[in-house]
Amino acid sequence: MSDYIAFYDLDHTILASSSGTLIVRDLYKRGMVSLLSLINGMLLSLLYKSGIINTQSLILHWVERLKGMEAKTIEQYSEIFFEETVKHYIYPQALESIYMHKAKGASIVLLSASLDFICKPIMKHLHFDDVLCTELEVHNGYYTGSIQGNYCYGIEKRNRAIQFCTDHNIDIKSAYYYADSVADIPVLEAVGFPQCVNPQPALLKLAHVKGWPVHRW
Repeated sequence: MSDYIAFYDLDHTILASSSGTLIVRDLYKRGMVSLLSLINGMLLSLLYKSGIINTQSLILHWVERLKGMEAKTIEQYSEIFFEETVKHYIYPQALESIYMHKAKGASIVLLSASLDFICKPIMKHLHFDDVLCTELEVHNGYYTGSIQGNYCYGIEKRNRAIQFCTDHNIDIKSAYYYADSVADIPVLEAVGFPQCVNPQPALLKLAHVKGWPVHRW
C-alpha cells in the first residue's frame, strides 16, 4: 500500500503545451485531417480561450470525428505520437517531481481531462501507477463518437480523485495535486497539498490568497 498519492494534470503541467493542440497539428502533418479541419480546430481553441465555448464542447467536437475509426489503429498511432512528439514537450521539472514522490513511496496518478488514447502512452512511459481521464466509448472495436461516462473536468476531476483515494484507503488530505488551470480548483481545494504549476493568472491570484505553492517549470 502506498503512503500517499500524487496526482498530476497533463496540459501545461507535465507538458509544455496542450496535448489537443499537438495532436491536431500532428494529424494534419500526417495527412490524416484536412487544412480546413486544422483551421477549424484552431478556431475552436481560440473560442475556448476567449471563454465563448467551454472545453467540453471542444472535446466532444473532436470525439465525434473519431466515430467509426478502429480503436486499435488509434492506440497504435498514439504510441508513435508520444515517441515522435509528446515526449519532447515533457518538463524536466515534472519528471524530477514525479521521481521524488515515487522515491517517497507515493502512488503517481495522471488526472487529466485529455482523452484516454493520449494519456495511456504517457502513463506507460512515465511509469504512472494509474490514470483518470476522459474515456472514449468503444463498440465492437470501433469508436462510437461519444465519451464513456462523464467528461473528466472540473468537479468530475475532484469526484474521481476522491473516489480513487477512497478505493485505495488513502486520505485525500494526504494527497498532492499538480495543476495549472482555474478548472482544477475543485481538486486543489480537496487535496491536502495543492501545487500550482505555471498557473493561469486567476489561479495564481488564488494561490497567493490561500498560500498555495507556485512552481515555474
